[in-house]
Amino acid sequence: MGTKWRPHERLSERLRERWKRLWPASSTEAFDRLGRDYAGEQIPVIALNEVLLRREVGSLKGTAIDVGSGPGNSTAILLEAGAPLVHCVDTSAVMLALNTERNGSDRVRTHWVSPRNETPTLEASVDLVLFSQCLGFMRDPEGQIAFYAQRVAHGGAALVLRINEKLEDMGPKPLDAQSGRVWAWHKNRPSSSYVQHFKSSGLTLAKRATLTVTHEERALIPVDDATFRSRFFGREILESLRFER
Repeated sequence: MGTKWRPHERLSERLRERWKRLWPASSTEAFDRLGRDYAGEQIPVIALNEVLLRREVGSLKGTAIDVGSGPGNSTAILLEAGAPLVHCVDTSAVMLALNTERNGSDRVRTHWVSPRNETPTLEASVDLVLFSQCLGFMRDPEGQIAFYAQRVAHGGAALVLRINEKLEDMGPKPLDAQSGRVWAWHKNRPSSSYVQHFKSSGLTLAKRATLTVTHEERALIPVDDATFRSRFFGREILESLRFER
């Protein structure tokens, strides 16, 4: 018997081909184009991500690394938390320039890395390594976890902020109506896989927290996104994992 024809698969194939023609070939190029939107906090999931980060980051006394720092939204929060210096790592030079524009250069050091070689040269030990909505875009997240976990000092921590994997069945694009194309490159992985990789690198899970979109959180979203409000109100949309040495 021949392969059964499935109309939805044929449609998906046509949409993917159209997608390739209309949008850049890599997430780095897409982030370059959308840098201002991210810097201006015009994206609901990014705005809520900052709410969760402020709740979970705690007080910082030592150097921090902001992996996949983007235009500096999370960097600004690390500076507010007391970090005397933040190393910001990203594959988008445009995002890093926006980061410096926002946060200055006195307490911020930017590091551009190639998507094919995502590990920069950094100091040996830091107080905190932040992975904010970036592991899902990495070609080798396991290698990145191992690389940065080695730089967490004794008494330090690694903090992962991510989209709740339970929402994966809805796809990443509805989380972000204005820049859903960026999330087309996003591959969400189970929390258990990250826990295992950090454990293998000498860090243990100390805390898991979630953010549920309630009326209070919804009021913090800077734009009126009907899709976001209708699909995600009352659901755990974001998750944070704190690993300590």
